[in-house]
Amino acid sequence: AAGTRGERVEWVGGVQAYDVRNDGYLALFTNQPFQFRQSNITGNRLAGYAAFGEWRHRTRDRLRLTAGARVSTTHREGRRFTSDRLGALPYEFDRRFDHLDWKLGVERDVAPEAMAYATLQTGFMPGTYNELPATPQADNLVKPSGLLALTLGLKSRSAAGRLQFNPELFLYEYEDLLIQSYDVSAAYNPIFNARSVRIWGAQADLRYVPGAAAFDLRVGYTHARNRDFATPDGSRYDGLPLAYAPDWTVSAGYSQERTLATGTLQWRVGGRYESEWWADYLQNRGVRQRPSLKAEASLGWRAPAGWVVTAWMRNLTDEAVLAATAAAGIPGPATAYLEPPRSYGLRLAVDF
Repeated sequence: AAGTRGERVEWVGGVQAYDVRNDGYLALFTNQPFQFRQSNITGNRLAGYAAFGEWRHRTRDRLRLTAGARVSTTHREGRRFTSDRLGALPYEFDRRFDHLDWKLGVERDVAPEAMAYATLQTGFMPGTYNELPATPQADNLVKPSGLLALTLGLKSRSAAGRLQFNPELFLYEYEDLLIQSYDVSAAYNPIFNARSVRIWGAQADLRYVPGAAAFDLRVGYTHARNRDFATPDGSRYDGLPLAYAPDWTVSAGYSQERTLATGTLQWRVGGRYESEWWADYLQNRGVRQRPSLKAEASLGWRAPAGWVVTAWMRNLTDEAVLAATAAAGIPGPATAYLEPPRSYGLRLAVDF
């Protein structure tokens, strides 16, 4: 539901409910004379409901204030047997997680076509379980994750709308972040909490539209580091970067349209650069992604009848970029899966 009160107050509110159930198992070496189940779950259930609301107030001096909250309850259940290599022992899990999230924000028009803003808010991820029997010495609970996020930024554009510039600063503080690094050769892969993870950085988006052409540039810096990070066996990885988190990302593109008597010619070129990153938290051999630059291009024709045909090419530089990895894979030291190589094709679209 949503509504207004006069010209200065806007509000929105609602409720949410879900109930997800599934089961299954993961077996390794299924094409051999033997196999073992690495994961074996039945009765897995995640159910919950929440109520949320947000209030927004406009003042006379171009200032807008926002406050919001979300109250949630999540119920998680799971049962069956541990990994075959751990004895196929029965286990059960049944927990409820209650939480209150909140949001505070302020916006101010600092010029006719520019707005500054700041937002402070929390986030929450329900806890889960490991596929082990709970004992007095070792619970199978994995604690919920919490987030405190701060963003500061500016959104601006020229009076004619040809130039847009949107810079932003951000700081994310994670507590008990849920982590798992898959090892295909392990008897089982525990989920655990990284006690403290901090991510901070900046991003700037620039768009310039001089007539029928458009130029886009996005530059981002992200400093994502573990602060208090210990695995279940006591190994520490404090100070290392998060998985799949390059420090620098830069993307740019140039597009143009030319109207002719029989239709419109459209073309675009662009690319994305990423600095190096690692595909797991321990920087295992074989999971380092070197700096990469991927380019793309497209050429299209829009007919007056409303159909468009486009020829496209992606990853023109044919970069080998990691999509996912499994530590200690076979033959090792890691098994890697790559994003698509240089690709091209045709696309047909129709307006109706």
